[in-house]
Amino acid sequence: MKGLCGRVRLLGALLAPAALWGAIDPAQLTRLRAVVDAIYRMNYDQAEALSKRLIQDAPDDPAGYVYLARTHWARELNRHHALSMDRFAAPDFFQESKDYKYTIRADPGAEKAFNDATEQAIARSRALLNADPDRGRFFLGLAYQNQTTFDASLRGSWWSAFRAGQRAVSLHRQVRASNQGFADPLLALGTYDYVAASVPWTVRWLGLLVGMGLGNKQRGKQQLETAAAKAVLVAEDADVLLSLIYTREEDYKSAYKKITALGARYPENYLLQLDRAGLARRMGQPELAVQILSGILRKIETGEHGYRRLERAVVYNRLGITSRSARDLHGAEQWFRKVLADQAATQPSKIVAHLELGKTLDLGNRRQEALAEYRTVAASENVHGSRHEASRLLKTAYREKAVPLKKSKNGERHRFSRD
Repeated sequence: MKGLCGRVRLLGALLAPAALWGAIDPAQLTRLRAVVDAIYRMNYDQAEALSKRLIQDAPDDPAGYVYLARTHWARELNRHHALSMDRFAAPDFFQESKDYKYTIRADPGAEKAFNDATEQAIARSRALLNADPDRGRFFLGLAYQNQTTFDASLRGSWWSAFRAGQRAVSLHRQVRASNQGFADPLLALGTYDYVAASVPWTVRWLGLLVGMGLGNKQRGKQQLETAAAKAVLVAEDADVLLSLIYTREEDYKSAYKKITALGARYPENYLLQLDRAGLARRMGQPELAVQILSGILRKIETGEHGYRRLERAVVYNRLGITSRSARDLHGAEQWFRKVLADQAATQPSKIVAHLELGKTLDLGNRRQEALAEYRTVAASENVHGSRHEASRLLKTAYREKAVPLKKSKNGERHRFSRD
């Protein structure tokens, strides 16, 4: 009961600025917030049911279709861990090289469901523009925002994502201009500013050409911070994006603070806990990372918060990487071999284990054994660019960059590696 009262108070605080805007009925905002809540609790079936009920009650209203599409991409995004901290922090995230392009094979059924809902959302939002311009623009912008995220994170198509993002930004700029107290449009504006300043010039010049500007990272972060503090429907999204941005910029303390707060609010979301462990490792605190990962394993065993849906092998691989970052090569090897011996481990998890085991063996000057692992990966399914990385490691032995850590209790300063 205490938790429910807390959520009601939080919802009331979130709705207060929106009531001043007045373009969206507070009762509908409450229902949309319920969808967002279900998504962040990883209860996608409930989020889908709530969105479909909105459509059933108001078939001409775009809101239900917008959040149905959002549910489809969130489910698929999380299935692939496509927007994890480690992936976003990779140097090639904003790149489309000539010899390799990071893509994910989205489920055809999920992609079709997303496309169908997005088409309906766009059509109904456009139909609303004449009768209610601000509301029509806001939901149309959200529909394009969904498309941007789907194209960038799952399809790896920056050109397509840029075009959809441009439309979202243009629409939400108009909404923001006439409704300064409404912070939700700042998610699109802040994301555009940051991404436009981060992508290669082959993409950035398009923003200049269409009058959108070249972007500004600092301004983008400031806008996202305002959205995280004051937005009604997208506050959590802004916090997630900020945690990704801070990770990319190696401001791990700020990223950890964001993810920890979200994880406390949504304990069912084990992806937040996995990212929290990854950030602890990046901060040079492997003991904290192991503590978090061990807690996740306990929840998998007990089924707490539905953690049984998370594969144990995923956690074993993270424990292996954490051990390696602490220069415990033997411990890392044991975790990766535990994945390979686990009959319940999926093929993607085993491919990751082979790749990471190869890196660990390389660091232990066991090159011939490492090469055998890389050859296995190169001949297997491509998991998040695993084949490309294995091909590179077949030519050049893996090495990690050492980073300084805080002084330990005995005053010694250790150095751990960073993946």
